[in-house]
Amino acid sequence: MSTSVEEQLKRQVLWKPRKSERIADRARTLLKSEFQDQQEKQQEIFKGLAAVIQFCKDQVPFYSSSFKNKEFLTTGDLQKLPILTKQHLQHKSTLLVPRSLPNGHKAGGVRQSSGTTGQPVKIPHTAFSNEIFTIIKQREYRWFNFNPINKLAVIRLPSQLPYINGAEITFGQTFSSPGWGSLSNHYQTGEFVAFSVLNTIEDQLKWIEKIKPHYLTAYAESLEHLAFAATSNDFSFQMQSLLSISETMTSDMRNRITNAFSAPIQQNYGLNELGIIASKCPEGDRYHVHSEFYHVEIINKEGYPCQPGKTGKIIVTSLSNPAMPLIRYDTDDLAIATDQQCPCGRSLPCFGEVVGRYSRIAYLPEGTLGNVGVIREILASLPSDQTKWLRRFQIHQNISNSFELRLVASKKLEPSLFTYIKNSWNQHKITSKISFKVTQISQLNPEKNGKYHDFTSDFMP
Repeated sequence: MSTSVEEQLKRQVLWKPRKSERIADRARTLLKSEFQDQQEKQQEIFKGLAAVIQFCKDQVPFYSSSFKNKEFLTTGDLQKLPILTKQHLQHKSTLLVPRSLPNGHKAGGVRQSSGTTGQPVKIPHTAFSNEIFTIIKQREYRWFNFNPINKLAVIRLPSQLPYINGAEITFGQTFSSPGWGSLSNHYQTGEFVAFSVLNTIEDQLKWIEKIKPHYLTAYAESLEHLAFAATSNDFSFQMQSLLSISETMTSDMRNRITNAFSAPIQQNYGLNELGIIASKCPEGDRYHVHSEFYHVEIINKEGYPCQPGKTGKIIVTSLSNPAMPLIRYDTDDLAIATDQQCPCGRSLPCFGEVVGRYSRIAYLPEGTLGNVGVIREILASLPSDQTKWLRRFQIHQNISNSFELRLVASKKLEPSLFTYIKNSWNQHKITSKISFKVTQISQLNPEKNGKYHDFTSDFMP
């Protein structure tokens, strides 16, 4: 399936600018660049990279020494530059700050990483790099065919939601605003509402039914937990779209969620410290990089670009934050490389599914992910009458390499469910030497950052 400049311009017309046309003008320019000639697009990407690298050589102490005597003549030369790790950010942060900002730029505050792979890192930003978040957010909403006059709902951790009377949102509270956050500063938008993910699954479903949003944004695992409970719910309205954020979405999760809500799932890829790096193409089912602001490489263990279909590390170069320009930043995430010819017709660079964190996968015994996949397939095949009380699950791998499936439910689960899961495991398991048990528990404890992981392992550091 393809799209076109004309089709996207029709969608852009729905976004009515407020006082200033500046952001709207930039949005229209970006729209046309999506379908730019492939060779011209590559030349623009090269110019952006060359400008950032030259700035770093001149102004950033960390890079002045690292890039000494290195020429940058083609995008291929980028591979000759060293990888920047989170450890570099933690221990060399003062050296990564430029001696001065380019003319016209001013400081815009600090962003912090989530800390899921260790100590959180802080990244200073310029006012312009903060504005880029709004520009990209509007672009991806246009791709996802969101109508800005409709109601947008968000379910997230309280720390990631707007405050109410100077305090974090608490149980049962709803944050409400007449506009969609920072986008409403530049465009006419509908209502924005938010709810804490720490509320019970039942309360979250009641809230969704009460406010009847057109679009719902939530963590991937939160959407799956809601989907389990929603199988016994009869919504009196139809959501138009779901936006899954922050966590990996597997194919069985996607099927379960779309079946429960009868709505398509949209996705993006980003980092707290950088912003939205890529958004998933609804037509081409791959992530398009917002290459005007970021450059992405998918590299193998040897540091070379992955061939299409192969999995590698996501390496990001920021092109639009001179307050701390990150060159070849190791995200610790893994994705599947693709060719650059997306069926949608856009010329933006792209990559395939994001498959997880390297630091969570690298230490697992061989065959682990295959066994986890079998358990997820079993869960996906469960009859709906067997799962209507199911609320959360977690697959845990013990140090003995045995597996445990932990189930949280609103009622005591039927013995037939345990029998079905065990029998399915015995039919599909990869090796007969691996033991497996299923237990029902009262609750799962979230990680320190408040999120849940559906797979944990004693082998993970």
